[in-house]
Amino acid sequence: MADLKEDLYMRNNLRENESYESMNCPVCDSNNPKQFMNMGKFNYVKCKNCDLIYQNSQPVFEHLLDRYDENYFEYEVNNHENFFKLQLFTLKDIGFESQYFPANGKKFLDIGCATGLLLAYVKKLGFAEYGIELCEESAKYAVEKNHVNVINTTLEEAGFEDNFFDVIHFSHLIEHLKDVRGFVAEVVRVLAPGGTIIVTTPRIDSPGFRLFRKQWRSAIPDHLQLFSKKTLEALLRDHGFQIEFQESWGFIPIDSRLRFVKKLADRYAKRFNRGDVICVVAKKTLQMD
Repeated sequence: MADLKEDLYMRNNLRENESYESMNCPVCDSNNPKQFMNMGKFNYVKCKNCDLIYQNSQPVFEHLLDRYDENYFEYEVNNHENFFKLQLFTLKDIGFESQYFPANGKKFLDIGCATGLLLAYVKKLGFAEYGIELCEESAKYAVEKNHVNVINTTLEEAGFEDNFFDVIHFSHLIEHLKDVRGFVAEVVRVLAPGGTIIVTTPRIDSPGFRLFRKQWRSAIPDHLQLFSKKTLEALLRDHGFQIEFQESWGFIPIDSRLRFVKKLADRYAKRFNRGDVICVVAKKTLQMD
């Protein structure tokens, strides 16, 4: 069962004296929001143009960085085995090993790689592994404990060559970003033609959100935007990606008062693609460059 202290930490991961700024829509850049859900210490609006749900106002980037500190690292270490198991389930669903085995040194980038367990796994498969992690302590742990190649920076600051990677993976990352379009544009730049992205993020157009609303497990301060299937796939298509695969899973949290129906509800969510976590696999088309 999830630790109550950890849940409370994620629901209260704010810092004193953070500076906030008003935001245009992170996806379409329009400035035409309507009120969606007031969380007390932060507020979600809905873009009238593209339907994205996002926080307005948001902390400035420098103050967001302060949230990824020693406490965040402790949270990641306490949960990294469970997160890794979920990542392996996803890779199995998309047939990852069958598509890329033997890897023969193909380049795999994990953005927001945390403590590097997934990178250690793909390294064993024969990939040349690269990781980016904003939490300094997590990046150090990945290098020293899991012996993988990780740098403590952002994708935009990493300076990779054009068309460098064969696979780019980012799980539970895109909802944390200040500049979503700039990030996806950089993913396009560093991904080789025909390369694959694997994106996982909370899904707001789900029965889970409609049931729990403000108590939904993904309505937390660090999630600056919350995607639906429509808004996520539109973002990727707008940048020229071709959607290859999509699935969703998850409904009832393990610590919920409704956990007695968790197995049945989660089975329904995955079978009918109504889960509150979504994964999209997409290809960079050859004509994008």
